[in-house]
Amino acid sequence: MSAKIYLALFLFFTTALSFGQTTVDCSANPLNNTFCYANNDNSSFEFQSSNGFPLRIVFNSGTVENNFDEVVILDSNGITDLNEETPYGNNGDLTGLTYTSSGDTITVMITSDVSNSCQSGGQTAWDYDVFCTSCLNPEVSFATEGNCDGDGEFFINVDVTDLGSASALEITDDQGSTPVSAPGTGTYQIGPYVPFTNVIVTVTNLDDTSCAVSSDPLTFVCIGDGGCELLNAGPDVILSCETPCTELEAEIIAVPRLTTSSYLVQGPICDLPPVSGGTPTNLVIDDRWSDVITIPFTFNYFQNDYTQLVMAANGQISFDTSLANQFNGWNSAPEDLLPYTDSNFPLNTIYGAFHDLNPAVNPDPARINYFVTGEAPFRIFVLNFNNVPHFGSSCDSTFFTTQQILLYESLNVIDVNLINKPSCPGWNEGLATLGIMGNDLTEFSVPPGRNTGVWEATNENWRFVPNGEPTGASSFQWLDPTGAVIGTSPRITVCPTEDTVYTAVLTTELEDGSTEVRMDEVLVELELSFAIEVTPDVQACDQESADLSVTVSGSGAPNATILWSTGETTPTITVSESGDYTVTVTVENCSLEKTINVQLEDSPVIDLGADIETCFEAPVILDASPTNFDPAIATYEWSKDGIVLASETDATLVVTELGEYSVVVTIGFCSSTDSILIEPRSDLEVTAGDDF
Repeated sequence: MSAKIYLALFLFFTTALSFGQTTVDCSANPLNNTFCYANNDNSSFEFQSSNGFPLRIVFNSGTVENNFDEVVILDSNGITDLNEETPYGNNGDLTGLTYTSSGDTITVMITSDVSNSCQSGGQTAWDYDVFCTSCLNPEVSFATEGNCDGDGEFFINVDVTDLGSASALEITDDQGSTPVSAPGTGTYQIGPYVPFTNVIVTVTNLDDTSCAVSSDPLTFVCIGDGGCELLNAGPDVILSCETPCTELEAEIIAVPRLTTSSYLVQGPICDLPPVSGGTPTNLVIDDRWSDVITIPFTFNYFQNDYTQLVMAANGQISFDTSLANQFNGWNSAPEDLLPYTDSNFPLNTIYGAFHDLNPAVNPDPARINYFVTGEAPFRIFVLNFNNVPHFGSSCDSTFFTTQQILLYESLNVIDVNLINKPSCPGWNEGLATLGIMGNDLTEFSVPPGRNTGVWEATNENWRFVPNGEPTGASSFQWLDPTGAVIGTSPRITVCPTEDTVYTAVLTTELEDGSTEVRMDEVLVELELSFAIEVTPDVQACDQESADLSVTVSGSGAPNATILWSTGETTPTITVSESGDYTVTVTVENCSLEKTINVQLEDSPVIDLGADIETCFEAPVILDASPTNFDPAIATYEWSKDGIVLASETDATLVVTELGEYSVVVTIGFCSSTDSILIEPRSDLEVTAGDDF
C-alpha cells in the first residue's frame, strides 16, 4: 500500500517527459503541434530540420498561468533561451510568439507549478507550427568602437564570419543610418552615434530577407580612467580674452545598468572610504571563509544577481556561499594565472588582492570589517582589510596589508583599492593575484601586471566596469541656464559671453521602471578688465518707444567701444519697435555681448458704454470685444459688485440682475478695464387713485 502511495505522490509532483527529437521535413508544410500541459510539468519537445536550415516556431494560440508557468525555447546550442524576455507570453497569452533558431534544432519546454495548468482546466492548450526557414542565417558579431579623443561619438563594428546562404548582406540600424553593403566576410562599420544612444544593428540576407540577425541594444560612452562620483560636471573654469572657449567634460563612474558579460579595467585615483569602523567579520582564524553576509541591495556579477556573499581571510570576496566557514586555500604557484580554478581559486570570486594573510596574529575581530555607505539606488558595499599581517614567521611581524573591495549598487562596478600591499618573499614566494572570475574560465578580467606573481603596490586603485549591452535606458545632457539642451555627449565646447552655470544631467531607468536623475553644475567665469550691465527686458503697453542703456564698469571702461545691433555707438539708444537688441562692448581684443528683448504692445480698446437703467423688459447684453484686436485672442474676466464671475469668460455678458459690472480684457501682457452700472429705471410713476 505504501509503495502505491509513494508512486502516486511521485506522479503527482513531477511530470518530466521528453518526447525525443522530431524531424521537420523542410519540403513539406509546417508541422503543427498541440499540447496541454499538466501541473508540475517539465516536458520538452525537440525539433530538427531535414536540410540543416534553421527552424522557426509560431504559436497560433494557447495560454500559460501568468507569472507562474514558464515557456522555455532553447536555441540550437541547448543553452540560450530565446524566450527569456517573454517567458509568460503576453500576460499568459502565447498567441503570435515567434522564434527562430540559429542552427538546425530548436526545443520547446514547459516549467509549471502545482496548480492551474491546462490539464487541470485552468489554461488553453497550445497550438503551434514548426517549419524550416528558407535560408541560412549569416554568422556575425557586434562590437562598439568609441572616439574618446574627439567628441565621444561611437561606431559599431560588424564582423561577418559567414554569409550563410546569402550572396550579399545589408547592415542597417534602428537610428536611420545609411545602410552598409557587405558583399563578403570581413569587418564592416556603421554609425556614428551620440554617446548613450541604444542602437540595434540588423544584418539581412539580401536574397531572402526572412534571414536576418539583430544585435542586442549596444551603446558606448567614453569614461576614461573613470570618475570618483556617480556624476561630476568637472571643476569650475575661468576664461580670459585669450581663451574665450573651454571644453567641459563630465565624468561618470560607469554607464548605469550595463550587463556584466564583460568588464573594462580602469585605474581612477579617488578618495577612499575609511578602513575602520565597519561591522567586524570576526575572521580571526587563519585561512577561513566567513559566515554568509547579506548585502542590502542586489549586485550583478557576470550576469547573475546576488544579495549574499562570503569573505576570505586571504583577501577575496566570493558569491559562492557554499564556501561559508570552509577552509580558504592559500597556496598559489607562478603558473596559476587567471583564468584558473582549483580549490585555492574558486569561481565567482573577486581576488582583491589574494595572498596568504594571517588574521590569527594578535587577533582583532574588527581588523577585517565591512559597511555600506551612500544612498539607494547608488549605495556602496565596502570590505576592509586593515593592517592584516602576512602569513609566515619571517613575515607576520613586518609585513601588513591594507586593502579594500568596493561593490557599487545599480552600477555593478567593482573597485579594488590597494592602500599598502607589500610582498614578503619569505613565504609562498611572495605571490599575489588581483582580478575577477565568473561562472567559468571564459569569464575573467585582470589588470595589467597584477596576475599571479611577485608584486607590491601602494595607493593603487583598480576598477572593473561592466561593458555589456544596456538593460535600461540612460541618457546624458548638458543644459544652459535656461534649461535648454546644448549637448548630449559628456564632452562639449562652450564659449559664454558672461559668467554662466552649465548643468550636467544623467538620467537612468532603474530596474523597477522608475527614473533616477542626477545633476551636477560647473561655473564658467570670464576674467576681464571690465563688466557690463544693460537695461532689463522691456514689456510696455501703449508706449511709443523705449530707452535702452548699457553701463560699462571696471578698469577697462575708459577704453570701451559700444556697438548696438542698430548700428548706434552711444551708451543709450531709443527704439520704437519690438524685437531683440544686442549690444557689444569691446575693450582692446575682448568683447562682451548682451541682448535686450523689447515688446511694445497696444492695450485692447474696450467700451461697455453708458450706465443703463432697466426693468429688464428687454435683455441687457454687455459687450467687451476690443475694437483693435480679434476678440477671439483676448481673455475676459467679469465681476459683479467686486466679485469675480468665474464662469463668465466670453466677450459678452447677459445681465439679469442690477449692480455694478466690470471687465478686465487681456491680450498678451496688456490689459484694459471698464465698468458699467445697471440700475432700476427712474422714469416710472405709480398713481394710487382716489379713495372709495
